[in-house]
Amino acid sequence: MLTLCRIAIFHPLLPYASKYRVRLIIVNMRDFPGSSEFSEEELDALGSRNPDIQTAATHAVGQNIALCLQYLIRTLALPPITESEGKRAGGLALLGWSLGNFPTLAMLASGFQLPDETRDLLGRYLRTVIMYGEC
Repeated sequence: MLTLCRIAIFHPLLPYASKYRVRLIIVNMRDFPGSSEFSEEELDALGSRNPDIQTAATHAVGQNIALCLQYLIRTLALPPITESEGKRAGGLALLGWSLGNFPTLAMLASGFQLPDETRDLLGRYLRTVIMYGEC
């Protein structure tokens, strides 16, 4: 189990992760404590009234999530999705909570802009997306 930050809301999951052999990787959203801050330029683009600029900034956020997942899959040698006797195993679930649903949705929306290799890799590993809390 790997925890990259201290998000108290997810701490109750930790004993279950061990018990059920689930690896939890908990990442704070950018601009939250313990995470990278957005630059002024990125914040301006995300808040832009120009829809083209705002869309490009949103896709950049989504692509960062996809590249993070790609890195974790390769670095941690995560098992791909498999199915045997009607049971699925392996792969990963991406969970967004509250405002964290923004980068999760941005990743899904920017999928068409990802390199083919990244898109194919996520297709073999991304098992489900969970949107929790208020959007």
